[in-house]
Amino acid sequence: MAIQTPPLRRSGLTVPQTLRAHVVRVWLPAGVCAVAVVAAGAVVAAAETPLWSGPLTVGVVVVAAVLTWHRSCRARPWAALAAAALAGLGAAAGSHSDTWWAVAVAGAGLSVVAVVDALERRVPTAVAHGTTVLSGVGLVVVAAGSGRWGDLGVAAAATGFVVRGYGALWFVRALGLGDVRLAGATLSAGAGGLAYVSTMLFVPAVALGVAGLGQFVVRRRITALPFGPALVAGWLVALGSLP
Repeated sequence: MAIQTPPLRRSGLTVPQTLRAHVVRVWLPAGVCAVAVVAAGAVVAAAETPLWSGPLTVGVVVVAAVLTWHRSCRARPWAALAAAALAGLGAAAGSHSDTWWAVAVAGAGLSVVAVVDALERRVPTAVAHGTTVLSGVGLVVVAAGSGRWGDLGVAAAATGFVVRGYGALWFVRALGLGDVRLAGATLSAGAGGLAYVSTMLFVPAVALGVAGLGQFVVRRRITALPFGPALVAGWLVALGSLP
């Protein structure tokens, strides 16, 4: 009979686990930094943004990665890197608008919610509400500085309409309450008005349908899919309608 030698242990971890943890410690910060630099460069390249938008973008990407690492219960390294990439994409997509920095800050919270919902089928309530509050404060500050209070009113009315629409779906048990909260967190793109409303109602439905089709092709069955990532996809598209 062959004698199996138990795996070597060091500090309570097997050698492969130790090596894997070491690799994660190396590639995760490097990946987040790479995403941050690329996103910052894209934002600074926009004609409407000042030079200090670069450090803010880097901070947004790092905050998204750290929050996701803290909030997700599994696959945390990949989740943190995915949230960083999504936050950087949001910052770059909204860099053409007058409210670019409010959009960038909102991107951190929305990316955290999207990734955690995709992994664990839950919307972190504190992050969703916090993103809504920060977005609202940011839009108020922008309106006070530019005097364009009409954009703030349009954003509030358009977002309220979208939230009511998803609230009706929650009432008939088609969505979870967390998804309704997340719809409110897309306020930073609400100044797009009717374009924002149509995008937020159409794109998430299409994204969810495409995800369901892909799941059927790969697994030959369709299960419940998280709606948070689809909502954030709609927010990313809606950023193109910002003034």
